[in-house]
Amino acid sequence: LGDRYPYRRLFACGALGEIVAWVILTYGGMNWTCLILFILIYGLAAGLGAQQWYSLWTTELFPAKYRASAQGLSFFIVYGCSGIWSLVFPSLLKIGGLKVLGTVLILFLVISLVVGVIWTPHTQGKSLQEIIKERY
Repeated sequence: LGDRYPYRRLFACGALGEIVAWVILTYGGMNWTCLILFILIYGLAAGLGAQQWYSLWTTELFPAKYRASAQGLSFFIVYGCSGIWSLVFPSLLKIGGLKVLGTVLILFLVISLVVGVIWTPHTQGKSLQEIIKERY
């Protein structure tokens, strides 16, 4: 799909789906309907969400000889931050509750949507050689 449909539209659909799912979970309450809707919507949206596209965009933007190192460093940073967040999250959940943390996550998802739709590179349909020539 990524080569046939506009990147940004696919990314925006996934990001909007993730936002909707988290709004349902955060503000809908902990009932079976909200939990099932969250699982279904988030599960479908995550397939088009940020992780897939940011992985593609970051690998396209580095010259081949630096790509593996750049991707390894970015994964190190992301997984390190995720590990730290997982240590802090239970305490924050106890202090602020799901509505506070859910709202923070929704804000981050909105920021991700804006960044992904507006500021990501226009690389669709270009070869890696064209991208490298254009950027470097």
